[in-house]
Amino acid sequence: LVLVESTDLLFAVDSIPAIFAVTTDPFIVFTSNIFAIMGLRSMYFAISGFMHLFRFLKPALASYKMPRHVIQVDAFPLTAGTGKVQKFRLRAEVEPLLPPVRALA
Repeated sequence: LVLVESTDLLFAVDSIPAIFAVTTDPFIVFTSNIFAIMGLRSMYFAISGFMHLFRFLKPALASYKMPRHVIQVDAFPLTAGTGKVQKFRLRAEVEPLLPPVRALA
């Protein structure tokens, strides 16, 4: 809790120059820092309340972002004019090297 409060204070003090770039009214600067500190503290307790739900996040993202196969090629098939990668030709060259796709049951 001490770490959270010190981080809140650090972010509030760090935001003072940014607030002065928007306004020079000291009342707005003071109240925005007070509300920032209160908001960060309540957000910490809100997130800590449902932290157990974050266990689903990593497996869901990992399975989506992990490549199924990695194959090294010497050169990409490129178009003559623009030099863009021709994905359809690359896919046709690499498909025979991949294992067969299993049907989901």
